[in-house]
Amino acid sequence: QSCRGWRATTMDEDPVNAALQALACSRDCKGSQQENALSQLAAAVKNAKAGLSAAVLDSIFGEIGQLTAQAHERKLRVHINAIVTQALVRSPVDAPKALTKALAAFVKRLQKAAVPDIINLVYVQWSCLLLANTPSQFTPDQWKSWVGLQSKLILAAVTESGKLARQARKAVVSLLSQHAALRTYYGDAIKASEADVALTVLGDVVLEAAVHVKDQAVLDKYKDAFVDMFTKTILVSKPVQPQGVLESTRFIFKAADAKAWDDVLWPAAKRSLKRSPEVSLFALPAMFADVTVDLSKSSTEVLEELQPFLFGSDDVVRAPALRTVAELGRKCSDAALAQAAITKLVDALLGKSASIKLTLLSQRTAAFDAIEALLQGRFSGPSRAALSENAVTQLLALAAKDAPEPVQARAISALSSAAALSSTVPEPLLAAYQAVLAPGNKTKPALRLAYLLSMADVFRDDRVGAAAGNISKALFALVESASKQTTPAQACELCAAALVLLRLSAASTECATQLQGPKFWDALCQTGIIGDRFYTAALALSSAAATAAGTATGAVAAGAAAAASSSSSSSTSSGAASSASHAVAGGAAAAGSAKSSAGLIAVPDSGAGVLAAFADLTDLIMAGGFAAKLADNTAWLGVLMSLLVHPNYTLRILASNKTASFLGAVGTPALHTQLLASFLAKLNALTLVEGPAAEERPSSGVLLHALLALCTPGVDEDRVTVAQTAFVSSCHPLVVHAQALPFLQVLDHLQ
Repeated sequence: QSCRGWRATTMDEDPVNAALQALACSRDCKGSQQENALSQLAAAVKNAKAGLSAAVLDSIFGEIGQLTAQAHERKLRVHINAIVTQALVRSPVDAPKALTKALAAFVKRLQKAAVPDIINLVYVQWSCLLLANTPSQFTPDQWKSWVGLQSKLILAAVTESGKLARQARKAVVSLLSQHAALRTYYGDAIKASEADVALTVLGDVVLEAAVHVKDQAVLDKYKDAFVDMFTKTILVSKPVQPQGVLESTRFIFKAADAKAWDDVLWPAAKRSLKRSPEVSLFALPAMFADVTVDLSKSSTEVLEELQPFLFGSDDVVRAPALRTVAELGRKCSDAALAQAAITKLVDALLGKSASIKLTLLSQRTAAFDAIEALLQGRFSGPSRAALSENAVTQLLALAAKDAPEPVQARAISALSSAAALSSTVPEPLLAAYQAVLAPGNKTKPALRLAYLLSMADVFRDDRVGAAAGNISKALFALVESASKQTTPAQACELCAAALVLLRLSAASTECATQLQGPKFWDALCQTGIIGDRFYTAALALSSAAATAAGTATGAVAAGAAAAASSSSSSSTSSGAASSASHAVAGGAAAAGSAKSSAGLIAVPDSGAGVLAAFADLTDLIMAGGFAAKLADNTAWLGVLMSLLVHPNYTLRILASNKTASFLGAVGTPALHTQLLASFLAKLNALTLVEGPAAEERPSSGVLLHALLALCTPGVDEDRVTVAQTAFVSSCHPLVVHAQALPFLQVLDHLQ
């Protein structure tokens, strides 16, 4: 009340100071009160009868600077930036000085402690407003001072990669894209300054703006200098830069040509690998990802330089080395050089190499990862097919070698990458598939499952030819045999074989005809083998993969505890049983995914592979006109619901995408009713979980994402009916928790 009274008596006499006082009074307020105070200050500055004094300008920038931490709402940022703009327009001489002083004070603050990303964004926007509203009359020394100031602002903003970092960078790129002269001023000033990380990032922004407006003159003038700056400040200097900074140098690499790569980038990288590999290894993946030149000629040398890190015993440095090889593979087009590199790795895996000794499982897995990376190149012509067949032959030799099962399974999983290079399935691979499926074959169950999953990857289109008929006959026999067994391995084989058959039906009329008969569907659906036994198998396979990779067993134990809790809570409920087995398998998968997220190497997780195959199989069944075959199959739908809320992010998103895909194609009210009833049963089963296992329950965000996938309407389906069907699930306590009005989000999804 005191502020209001003071403002009422002084508004006519000094409107700017009155508005500042009102803004100070509203500092602890939120919402409309702050917006009104900011709007009033913007109007007062705009309508000021005389230019604003330096003291008033300092007060303005100081007062609105106090609100930057609350500027997450776009409305507040708009008001704050409007005040800055009006101050620059009303006082073109004093306002830039005052704003520059405020920016410099903020930079000093950054040197003492980190600040929230939103504050960084606001100050970057202010620096752009200053140049956009002020004539560019700086001297060369003033430009050097300015880019030094703004570069520190942009560096602070992009250090933590994310949405706000992208907005901060976009603000500067937009400014430089609109003003051609500024690109030259910036480039000259950066080039003339003493190199540091901040200026390197700002130089990358200049190149991005030049690319955006196709300013080739600026690219040609500065790209070499900025490449050299990157090597000095990031590639060969300590400490290791944050990921956000590394991502903010991508246009320097995009602008680099073959000469810059051969003369500057790669030589500097080699020196850095010898001098301080703990720094350069973490910068190399970003550099290789964004460079646009063909790296075929460098591939052999790169692999030799990375060899100590790929096949050493340190998993921490192996991860960035593998990411570098993966990016290298995508930049190669010479199939002969790729074949030579692959042969060298295969010799090492076979124990024939004098220079590479692979004894640990992680080392062998890294070699397979490198082989698959080299198969991702941009090959063309006859050499592409030749590389495919040679690689398939070499991988089959590794799969047949007397080695631990995880190594053999990894060789089999790499076959699909080699086969993808050929327009038809290579003959050696078809022969291997037929041999594995032949009656009396003694292939170990785990390896036979790996071959089936490989077939599911390879047979994605009509590339099989005449062999489709013979393979489908063997698969139908395997399905019939698996349905009569009770072992978990047979349940997984049944799922994988069924997926391969549905893929083969596009190439084989005989296979498509047999799928119309009841025998196949009785074996697949009526026995209930896709249910508890299926998840038990996934648990066993994922646990074996986690153990082989040396992962911690805590996640598996947590999954087992969740299973026990869920089973004891409702032993008669099929939904609870499905939840129990899901929790156990999920524990193992979580262990594996945790290891992957840390950047370490894991053996192939066949359990996760089978669950992914199940998602594909469900999609093909539903979209292929066989939805009625799964009617009332609560065990099957229970597995699908568990996948939709699986702790493994990749599996969860795959299941959501596949579910949305088939519902969008063939969704009906009856199908939605059935699926949403199964989802509600899953929610109720999760509610019964108690004790430590309750902490492993899916978050409300995960549950809502699953619900939205299940609410995808069919082509001609009434969306109101879908919303009504989903209402009860959207109001479930587990979904509502920490979510803002889930049912309204369902309605938005259905718009």
